[in-house]
Amino acid sequence: LYVHSSVDELFNYFPKSAIPAKYGGTLTEYYMADWLKKANEEQDNFPIGGQKNVF
Repeated sequence: LYVHSSVDELFNYFPKSAIPAKYGGTLTEYYMADWLKKANEEQDNFPIGGQKNVF
């Protein structure tokens, strides 16, 4: 764990596009629930385990 002394120092390690706007970055708000819903909809198309067993 590393604590940065300022937001400007944080930008030396992370792009502004990865930091929420309320902390000085440019990342817009998003809601995890919406992301999870979309991920669950796509689960059948992109299985984590690869192809199904044919046996």
